[in-house]
Amino acid sequence: MKEKHHLGRWWTAIAATALVFGTVGVADARPAPAPADTSTLAASPGCGKAPTLTSGTHTIQSGGQNRTFILRLPDNYNNNTQYRVFFGFHWRGGTANDVDSGGSDGYNWSYYGQRRLSGNGAIFVAPQGNGNGWANPGGQDVTSSTT
Repeated sequence: MKEKHHLGRWWTAIAATALVFGTVGVADARPAPAPADTSTLAASPGCGKAPTLTSGTHTIQSGGQNRTFILRLPDNYNNNTQYRVFFGFHWRGGTANDVDSGGSDGYNWSYYGQRRLSGNGAIFVAPQGNGNGWANPGGQDVTSSTT
């Protein structure tokens, strides 16, 4: 006996997907142009100071725990230039290294594709969640992300 396919249950998902892509469009793969007026970017207390960190894996203490994160500064970082900062949080079961490396797709998906699209013009941070997740035991993940 031939098994029936039940496509009816998929029509809602297909229609919703079509509606989303039809209204927002597909993301453009070109880097976003730099803002014409950099005075709209907010300066931080670190602007103009010599950097104390370099690209790579770092450890901080937060909530009495050692927490790691990966930092990526633009090549030829200039402490007098304002940069956007992106935080790339990994998925449950993933790691900060997965976000930083782009996984099996490499640089094209590093920081969910934003690193490549930034045109080497942004700072990227990938914090590591407890137990490769963000279950927030005792508020530790929230404390780490806001420290």
